[in-house]
Amino acid sequence: MRRYFRRAAAGLLCLALLLGLAPMGTAASELHFRTIISPQYQDARAFSEDLAAVKQNGLWGYIDRNGKTVIPFAYDVACSFSEGKAIVAKSQKSKYNEDDRVLSWGMVDRENHYTPLQAEYTYGFDQFETYYYGEELESGSYSYIHYYNGVVLLREGAYPRAFDADGKELLAGTTVSPQFAPTEGS
Repeated sequence: MRRYFRRAAAGLLCLALLLGLAPMGTAASELHFRTIISPQYQDARAFSEDLAAVKQNGLWGYIDRNGKTVIPFAYDVACSFSEGKAIVAKSQKSKYNEDDRVLSWGMVDRENHYTPLQAEYTYGFDQFETYYYGEELESGSYSYIHYYNGVVLLREGAYPRAFDADGKELLAGTTVSPQFAPTEGS
């Protein structure tokens, strides 16, 4: 009796699976799609706060959901928007050695108002820059940048750095690592 019950249950399960795979009245050929934004960019990120970072002619900018350019293509690195701001960087020659390239980091808002990240150095606050070797920009290796609760967390080599919403470095001159700094609550 037990064997009969198992066979009947297995048969009913197979029947249910077959009925579940049967067409539901709409074939794929009946679905209609429309192109919202034509494929004209080298690379693109997901929409965040109704803006998407897109790459054109080697530089990043931001478009809205209609495909209209909201922030011009001027950045070598562009992150998604969070809390009304996006982290960006521009490549330029180092002011200390012409042969070196650096990324100057900052934030933009929806109106393209740029706020530079200012790090504390031995001589005072200055534009936060990181050295790079060309291939880093292409590999998208800047996934370690976060903007949350008004704090930017960005890793420079093995050293995480934190900046406030005005671009000033937090925890400068301390031994506290911002990777363990609180991001919520008090």
